Amino acid sequence: MTGDAAEADNTENRYQSYNCVMKSRRWLWIVLILLLLGGASGLAWRQLGPITIVTAHPTRGPAVRAVYATGTAEPAVMLPIAARSTGRLMELKVDEGDTVRADQVLAQLEDADLQRSVDELAARARFAKSQFERAQALFDRKLGSPLERDQANADWQAAEAALARARALQGFMILRAPAD
Repeated sequence: MTGDAAEADNTENRYQSYNCVMKSRRWLWIVLILLLLGGASGLAWRQLGPITIVTAHPTRGPAVRAVYATGTAEPAVMLPIAARSTGRLMELKVDEGDTVRADQVLAQLEDADLQRSVDELAARARFAKSQFERAQALFDRKLGSPLERDQANADWQAAEAALARARALQGFMILRAPAD
């Protein structure tokens, strides 16, 4: 071997030796850290100790006393009830002194005219929807204008809003109890 080759071989041996020492030190540090973590967790476990749970057993005791008497029950609060719409009284579902629950139907006002309006507005809404669907289909095939489609959509939305308003008014024809 020449001097350069021997020196290169010697440098390679020193490099391998250095790598071996560094790997050993790395493993030594890892083992040391794991031992410290294990010791700390063991110490914490010993100081905290087990969790204590307190239990109780049911026992028999004296009953609550009850009072039995006759009398008249009066409501704590008297609530006035008024219809939000005008109309003829068609049906009275409760009598004075009856027990009622919250949201229970108390009376029904005549709503024949309003029902006809709801039916008419529902038909108009269906027609407006079909017109919008037709305008949308034409627009999708590039045969209709965006203005026609938007106008049909606006007409449909207006018809739906009018129908919703009529249905809300129809709901006012039913008187309900506001509370128990």
